[in-house]
Amino acid sequence: MYCTKCGKQIRDDSKVCPSCGTPTGGGQKPKRSIFTRVLLGVGVWLASVILIAVIGTLLRLAERGQVLSNIYSLTVVIVPVLLTMMAAMPEQIMGKKPPKPAPAKQPPAKAETPPPPAPIPAKTAPVEPVAKQTPNVYVSLRGYEKRDRPARGRSLTTTVEDFVVLDLETTGLSPTACEIIEIACIRYRGGVETDSFVSLIKPGDMDAMTDLIVNLTGITPAMLQDAPTAAEVLPQALTFIGQDVVVGHNVAFDVNFLYDHAQRLGLGPFTNDYIDTLRLARSLFPERKDHKLKTLVKEFGIGESVAHRAAGDARQTAQCYQYMTKQPQKKQATEERAAPAPTVCISSPGLALSGMETAFVARISAILQEHPAFDKVEVQRRSDNYWTMVAGRNDFLRFKYTDRAKWISLDLPTHLREKNRENPAFAAQKNKNQRHWKASITGLNDLNDLADFITAACVEK
Repeated sequence: MYCTKCGKQIRDDSKVCPSCGTPTGGGQKPKRSIFTRVLLGVGVWLASVILIAVIGTLLRLAERGQVLSNIYSLTVVIVPVLLTMMAAMPEQIMGKKPPKPAPAKQPPAKAETPPPPAPIPAKTAPVEPVAKQTPNVYVSLRGYEKRDRPARGRSLTTTVEDFVVLDLETTGLSPTACEIIEIACIRYRGGVETDSFVSLIKPGDMDAMTDLIVNLTGITPAMLQDAPTAAEVLPQALTFIGQDVVVGHNVAFDVNFLYDHAQRLGLGPFTNDYIDTLRLARSLFPERKDHKLKTLVKEFGIGESVAHRAAGDARQTAQCYQYMTKQPQKKQATEERAAPAPTVCISSPGLALSGMETAFVARISAILQEHPAFDKVEVQRRSDNYWTMVAGRNDFLRFKYTDRAKWISLDLPTHLREKNRENPAFAAQKNKNQRHWKASITGLNDLNDLADFITAACVEK
């Protein structure tokens, strides 16, 4: 079809002429001018005369008589005139619809004046607010849980002679969802063991004693069948600890469990300050790749690693603490300093981690090394946008850690995904039906808040 203004040919389905912007009005052809109609009429008249002359010649040859001759004579005059008139007529007379005019632009409607605000009613008796519903339980998010533990003690870096070593065995990694199955408290005065409190604890849910927990702790369901409950044991343990400084390896884990369980039983908050031998070991020996308790025991010459039980771990933690307090103190490392080579290997040839990415991988490695099930992690470049950390066949972690973007994506176990759909730590993850959940971070310290999730993504597969 053709544009009604500029006459250029355009597509049949075009609503606007691409050349002049005129609405096509359905794509009607332009009107013919008078000169065009005259030429068209003359052409049709000549064609009609020629055609009728041929027909007349054929009739004469056939000698059909006077009637046919008269009909022929009328045809010679009438037919060319009719054809000429039809060819020269405007489109409107031919039955074609004229193009639709472009709709006129209507002026924008004036914005309605908003009604005046309703008068403020006089003050009445205050209405009691509706009680809030119990919030969802956020599992294994230390940063969030810390906000729920305003009375928790401080993490100290000083040296003390009088302390209590604390170690727990639990059914999992989450203080809010898992239970304590063994507690050991060893009291030291002047660096010498003076007393101890050790007890198994029967969990409320025996189904939580999975094969992984049994193999890891050496504690079987049969051993716990006749054990006292947490309501019986924890008041005695808290009385035994008193106000002493608590020492432990990755002791924040134990403190969080004890804090939450004490609150749950109505025993009040656990407010004791604590010293973390894991933090102390990283500060004194940053060049070492492994700061696990069993590794420190072996390197310090304290003895062979014992079974993963609370009392044995507590005593060896005390020995490691006493050994490290005799070492010269070193300057604390900053968050973004050049980290020691992590216990990971980069399996993407020709690629190398930046300084920030190396520090990130070192922090992840340090978190994972505290779990006995941790073995080996590879760093792979499976995408141009991020790095992937793989443990065996488990693509458990993806990350991007640059000046412009910092995030981590974890392949969470099913039970953690179900319990953390409303967790603010994973607000960046829009589709909660995917396996990998994304969390935005601002620095390496945020990884400590996600440590339980990172460990679970790596080993709980």
